[in-house]
Amino acid sequence: MPFCARAFFLLVPLLTALDPAAAHAAESSDFAGLVDIGGDRKIYLECRGAGSPTVVLISGKGNGAADWSEVLDPADPARQVPFDSVGAGGGRLFESESAVFPAVSRFTRVCAYDRPGTRIEGANTSTPVAQPHRVDQDVDDLRKLLAVAREPGPYVLVPHSYGGLIALLYARLYPDEVAGLVMVDAASEGIKRVANAENLAGFDASNKISTPTAPEAVELLDAIEKINAAPAMPDRPAVVLSADKPSQPAALDAKGETAGGPTITFADWLAAQDLLAASLNAKHVTKTRSGHNIYLYDPELVVDAIRKVVNEVRRVQDSAPTAGDASTLSIDQDSRAALEKSLDKSFAESGLPGVTIGLWIPGKGSWIASRGVADLKTSRPMTADLQAPIGSITKTFTATIALQLVGDDKLRLDDTIDRWRPQVPDASAITVKMLLNHSSGLADISQLQLDLHCADPNKSVSPDELIAKDAALPRAAFPPGKGYLYSSLNTIVLGRILEQITGEKFETLMMERLLEPLALRRTKLDTDGKLDPPFSHGYTDFCPNLPARTDTSEWPQFSFAAGALASTLSDLHMWGVALGEGFGLTAALRRTRIDDELGIAVQRDLPSHRVISLGHAGSEPGYSANVQYYPCTGTVWALMANGDGGTGEAFIGVLKALQPIVESLATPAQKCTAEK
Repeated sequence: MPFCARAFFLLVPLLTALDPAAAHAAESSDFAGLVDIGGDRKIYLECRGAGSPTVVLISGKGNGAADWSEVLDPADPARQVPFDSVGAGGGRLFESESAVFPAVSRFTRVCAYDRPGTRIEGANTSTPVAQPHRVDQDVDDLRKLLAVAREPGPYVLVPHSYGGLIALLYARLYPDEVAGLVMVDAASEGIKRVANAENLAGFDASNKISTPTAPEAVELLDAIEKINAAPAMPDRPAVVLSADKPSQPAALDAKGETAGGPTITFADWLAAQDLLAASLNAKHVTKTRSGHNIYLYDPELVVDAIRKVVNEVRRVQDSAPTAGDASTLSIDQDSRAALEKSLDKSFAESGLPGVTIGLWIPGKGSWIASRGVADLKTSRPMTADLQAPIGSITKTFTATIALQLVGDDKLRLDDTIDRWRPQVPDASAITVKMLLNHSSGLADISQLQLDLHCADPNKSVSPDELIAKDAALPRAAFPPGKGYLYSSLNTIVLGRILEQITGEKFETLMMERLLEPLALRRTKLDTDGKLDPPFSHGYTDFCPNLPARTDTSEWPQFSFAAGALASTLSDLHMWGVALGEGFGLTAALRRTRIDDELGIAVQRDLPSHRVISLGHAGSEPGYSANVQYYPCTGTVWALMANGDGGTGEAFIGVLKALQPIVESLATPAQKCTAEK
């Protein structure tokens, strides 16, 4: 609710002195070069980005790390033919920030590497080995490489083609090191079950061939046998992406006969893909509009699949018990002790019924803690998996959608709003940008919303009713664009404009553009006052006409695009990463969003003006929340509480007590080089 959200928005303190001992975790630094894995051998590795879990890209036969940073030229005729000509002289490739490797690095740590024989020139060539080679050798090499490079697991493995056999054997032999899988038209043991013996033998023979220009050669049938002999893999989040265009020339007949001899047919390959998806209990995406190299044809599709698996892994990690688990709590003992002590003291002083807090630091670990109760009647303890309203954090979702539409050329920041909402006072002078940064001068409706809640807690008020009430309230003393007045009315008006532009309801826009792509399954619009169990009960002292600590868990949230979302701590973690990276936004819009504080609060170091964190706070009667992202390290910090104390500031005491400790861990002393 704006009454509380405004306080949080303004009272998060700026940091004026940074801890000189803080530094980047080694795992959060970009790296590209040869890594000595022992035995007089080196392997080329590239890693970029920050966040957990680490994504490991595993290329197909003969391909290497560089492939994941390239895309197929959209104008290339190779995109139009019914077979994959990339690698056969017909595909024009170019490096792009929309390619899989750079795109994934914007929301988590990602690594790619060159197996021996996949890079045949240059100073960073991996040490050659005898060819053909076996899949168990590849698994051993990859494990050594990640261990020596100190890239923390567990990993989300993303294999293409032959890389699928590496990933499947790795996951079966070392299941605790694999958190998820995204199979990109990947090979599997299922091909042996669907192809006839002659075609399978021909397929195996062709892949054993090594040439000066294509040195890598592999033992496919041996790999299949080793996978079948390995222990069954436990369930892991997984997606299977399958090509829907043949990987061989259109002249290939149904028997698999080619000029080079027999090989598997496209029908065999598709049947094996079905078996793979079934064995992994994975979502199977078959409409990819791509040949075999899906990551070159449609990198966005691959990135989206990786993001969904990463978010599912984070959800599992966040909900797992963490107390006393040194493997997940690698934040140093002194820091954890300081956090726990500060939380105990500040929570006791706050008078809040309950609070739950999460801190996720890439390369260091996580700290998740809860205090108090979620239900005063049953004394059910507060836990991190409970859904609750998050108030004005909703504004960051709405702002992201608006900026996405700007990037889609469906909206401009300097558009005046009279073309959509002429009834708003001064509409011809108010721009979309002014709505986003609260410089429009529209009236603050915080007290009005609170009065409406207290007068009839069960009544829902429409966005248009709130907009209409603005005309009777005094607007700011400054003209549009010449000052600052925080008001939820800005984002409510913006939400209605987004509906008019797209022809879709706001709830649909939220679902299609953010909640589904980011797999935020426990985040929803709580306009009907029906939270999804399990949830925490909220308790308000705002209303003098109601008893102390009135339960607000069934109150409808009518702040619309400005504050009607409910979420969980785990979903706030994932949203914090997406918010920090500017999900769905161009690089230029990501910069503008921070420079002009469009829908977010930006905390800066005063002497250097360097960005320390970005995020937002929020509140509705009985509930409070906050989420912050620290771009230097990729750290996310989220807090949720189920009380307001009658002032809306009870939660701020906990936030302010913990913030110096969090920032000493999340913000390096050196000049930040990772700002997005």
